[in-house]
Amino acid sequence: MKKVIAIIILILSLVQKNQATEVDTIRVTIYDTVRVVVYDTLKVGISTALRRNEAKVVEVIKTNGQDTITRQMQKTIRYLNWWAKMLPRKVTMQFAGNMGAVSLGIGWKYGKKDQLESDMFVGVVPKHDSDRAKATMTLKQLIVPFHIEPGEKVHLAPFTIGGYMNMIFGDEFWTNQPDRYPSGYYWFSTRFRFNLCVGQRVEFNIIDDQTINIHRNVAFFYEFSVNDLYMIEVFKNPRYLKPKDFVTLSLGFSMQLF
Repeated sequence: MKKVIAIIILILSLVQKNQATEVDTIRVTIYDTVRVVVYDTLKVGISTALRRNEAKVVEVIKTNGQDTITRQMQKTIRYLNWWAKMLPRKVTMQFAGNMGAVSLGIGWKYGKKDQLESDMFVGVVPKHDSDRAKATMTLKQLIVPFHIEPGEKVHLAPFTIGGYMNMIFGDEFWTNQPDRYPSGYYWFSTRFRFNLCVGQRVEFNIIDDQTINIHRNVAFFYEFSVNDLYMIEVFKNPRYLKPKDFVTLSLGFSMQLF
């Protein structure tokens, strides 16, 4: 009789254990909320943190929480996060580099470790012997493979590589050869130039606060660049052209805003 009672108690305990497991599983799959990262040190609700711009949605998961967010709210938050990524994260000033005597630009940093950078510049070419100064516009793409940190607030990029397209404004420049020249006389466009560049830079942290997600620094850089026409001439006449004849040195600095 004791053995029978023991067996019945064992069966009942196993049944209760299985039921508890099923309930836990159901609880996990029923409740929908959103997991967020809150940058404020104070404990605030999700809706308050989002309104005060102190939180961002990082993942939609299944959990049970006090704050509930509707599906329409989730779409709105995703849209706002996407739009926030479109804001320029840095400003840059560059001197020379086949894009004007001086150029000002805005830029974006992205990638897992911010190793990719895109910039848009507006520059000025002084008139010199021409009738007037000219404006330029440049689209630049840069790759920063890695950083070295010699100090707590100092970051060194020992190697950067990229390319950019420059356009100069003016009636005397053209995309397609004008009819006044014989066919094929100018096979290239005088309005657009394509460049390759390599360089180095050093960054100094001004603000690096993980709690409020602000990373602000100032960077100084130099680059060596060469445009498409010069590269073609180098291949045609490798013996007669030296690097000083076709390589351009540019200097600049930039500030990361966040």
